[in-house]
Amino acid sequence: MPVEIVLNAYPDWKIPGEVIAIIPTADRGKATVKVRVALKVKDPRVVPEMGVRVSFLEKAAPAGTAAPKGVRVPGAAIVQRDGKPTAFVLQADNTVRAQAVQTGATLGKDKQVLSGLGVGQTVVLDPPDALKDGDKVALADADK
Repeated sequence: MPVEIVLNAYPDWKIPGEVIAIIPTADRGKATVKVRVALKVKDPRVVPEMGVRVSFLEKAAPAGTAAPKGVRVPGAAIVQRDGKPTAFVLQADNTVRAQAVQTGATLGKDKQVLSGLGVGQTVVLDPPDALKDGDKVALADADK
């Protein structure tokens, strides 16, 4: 696991390092676990018994790992129309447009939409079966 080491004597110097061992016993009184880290940069300014702060960093994403695709919408906004997943998108004139979507993973109560919707679009939650393209809708009060 990568770490960033800052010596108390040189607070502006951030030294890259990595965890090389985790001691498997905990000090219950201090709620601590000992960790051994290695410096990736050797320097004569680093001497034994210096005080340090260590920040544990997330591992870098492997090369070729892409960011998640699509947008996340409430699952209640996706309904089946003519056998296809569909969302009703609010237009500027308070009418709705039925938009066929391609769904991906289910994320709790939400759904990943891979295509058919864009970031920032407003969708209708729990659209009734009678709702169709061009119907006028009223926005619900967000405070209720």
